Amino acid sequence: MSEDKVRIRKMGHEHRSDRVSSVVVFVVCALTVTVAVLLATVYHNGQVQHTLQERLAAIERELVSWKEKSQDERTSLRERVTVVETEMKDGVWTGQSSALDSAESVSLLAPEGPKTSDSSSAGNENKLVAPRMRSKRAVNTANTVRLPALGCMQGPPGPPGVTGRDGVPGRDGAAGADGAAGVPGPPGADGRDGQTGAQGPPGPSGNCTCEGAPDVSQELGTGRNPAVSCKHIKENLAGVQDGLYHLSSPVGGVYETYCDMTIAGGGWTLVSSVHENDIYGKCTAGDRWSSTRGSSRNYPEGDGNWANHNTFGSVGSATNDDLKNPGYFGINASDVMLWHVPNDTPMSQYKSAAYLRYYTTNGFLQQYGGNMYHLFKDHFRIVYNGGTTADNGPAIPITWDNGNDDLRMSLIAPSTVPQVTPGFVQFRVFNTERAPLAVCPGVKQNGGHSEQVCIGGGGYWPQYA
Repeated sequence: MSEDKVRIRKMGHEHRSDRVSSVVVFVVCALTVTVAVLLATVYHNGQVQHTLQERLAAIERELVSWKEKSQDERTSLRERVTVVETEMKDGVWTGQSSALDSAESVSLLAPEGPKTSDSSSAGNENKLVAPRMRSKRAVNTANTVRLPALGCMQGPPGPPGVTGRDGVPGRDGAAGADGAAGVPGPPGADGRDGQTGAQGPPGPSGNCTCEGAPDVSQELGTGRNPAVSCKHIKENLAGVQDGLYHLSSPVGGVYETYCDMTIAGGGWTLVSSVHENDIYGKCTAGDRWSSTRGSSRNYPEGDGNWANHNTFGSVGSATNDDLKNPGYFGINASDVMLWHVPNDTPMSQYKSAAYLRYYTTNGFLQQYGGNMYHLFKDHFRIVYNGGTTADNGPAIPITWDNGNDDLRMSLIAPSTVPQVTPGFVQFRVFNTERAPLAVCPGVKQNGGHSEQVCIGGGGYWPQYA
């Protein structure tokens, strides 16, 4: 046994010896108090001295008996300690008991009566059994316990600790290889038939062998050779100017209208005008773009002219009456252009008198059927109670040819200015009372009082009923 092991064993032994001595001192002090109490009792009761001597002798015999028991307990404790085999491992002492079981370990701490210290314990030191070194395999048996450096036995293991938090998720792994292509699905249903395309340009002139026959190749846009549209004339005749031309209707017949051949490349066809000569009248006589039968719930669409084939007015009186010609529903167009012309302006001054001129450039009409007839008939119906301000139609950006955003806003009532945004033309908007307006010229409507800026509409206006 090494010196370290011997020293540790003696420290454990001395620790327990001190604890026995403390118990003995406590008992002796208690006996001293008992003797004093007995003497006082004998004295006060007048007992004879002989009785006192007998009691003292009995106490003395009892003290001798307790002393012997204390000596035996101390010897037994030392013998038990010597059988604990110790081994230093990682700075902690471990021991394997071959003589102590759990019940005996507890009894070392339980008082069994008076105990006294014994000076002969040092003489018994040579009788301690030398510790036996066991293999690592033997130390790791079920009876192995771990002792701290002072020689005290380690208690049982505590309960399991709280489960720790989950760790941080790992990074995503590399993407797997693409799977094999799936089986092709069945073919979809046939789509709807497309719209009828625009009429093609006229073919080359035939050879005429008749004497005196006129050459009509240079008469495109005249009554004898009407064109499909103003753009058709622009693309097939050089040097054409603004003015009146004849066009053919898709349903038969010929009509005359105004063509602008210069703005944004030319080829613009006048198809309609909305004339307003009574700012206070709604759905009165002459209001063909709303209702000529008055404001009534019985006519929620009014005259319905935004989405039918009716025609009215003439190109020469477009500034003092409403106008709608066959080009409104017969021409396949991409964009629109709007002019603001004072009332009663003669046709020769339409362009020069227009204080606002602007047009769209994104070809939006092709998304809605190619003209305003299909726009309103198939997509944005003009009918009372057909929606709310949340159902307003498209607002299309515009390009100014004459005028600007500031001029447009200066022509709007101050109370309405916060409700609109300039630089657009918007179609089919609803006011707060669910009455529809057909066109908002030069602005996009943001509020609910669209009747103060927009034009045209249905047949019922609750605020004017």
